[in-house]
Amino acid sequence: MYKTIVICGIDGSGKTNVANSLKKFSQKKSRVIIIWFRWRALFTYALYLYSNIMHQYKQVFNPRLGMYNKVSDWSRDAFLRKFYPYILLFDMLIFYFLIKVKLFFSKPRIVIFDRFFIDALLDVAYETMNPKVLKSIPAYITYALARKADKCVFLDVDPRIAYERKKDIISIGELKYKQTFYRYIAKVMGFSIIDTSNYKVEDVVNNILELCQDLHL
Repeated sequence: MYKTIVICGIDGSGKTNVANSLKKFSQKKSRVIIIWFRWRALFTYALYLYSNIMHQYKQVFNPRLGMYNKVSDWSRDAFLRKFYPYILLFDMLIFYFLIKVKLFFSKPRIVIFDRFFIDALLDVAYETMNPKVLKSIPAYITYALARKADKCVFLDVDPRIAYERKKDIISIGELKYKQTFYRYIAKVMGFSIIDTSNYKVEDVVNNILELCQDLHL
């Protein structure tokens, strides 16, 4: 049976670089699999259609890329605020099940999740501007899934540094909002936090390897 390492954190915290480097530093690279677990839309597309029909979206300009992004505004509609967390979680559970089936047949020794359900939950909390989502049924399911991981690590970073690292980040305010809740969830659930503000990837990987000594990565 494989062991699971979950890496969470705001955009720009270094999740993907750390996950790739963690595999590279592993003694058994061929049996380590990285899953980029960004949310996938299925039934959620119905909500996107609804938001377009109801004009519940906004155009947000990113001056660093010189372009506008069309963003669904889940915060202005009571229907979207209520059902978006449930339908998105349902979609993610479907894809999670498919991943588990694939892993059953590929038989890895270590599975590293780059992002997890918690990241999607905090995306929802921000997009709906509704922190009560963090105490909803989808949230409790999310926390239960995170607890099942053998190791869950939160990468922390100064939002200003994260903003400079990734040009597609539109708002530092969004990063600050999510960071507050990442720290809260990590504290409550007892997950490890590693600061990557002035990090060398090797140092972060070494920290994670120390945390995962019992997994024999």
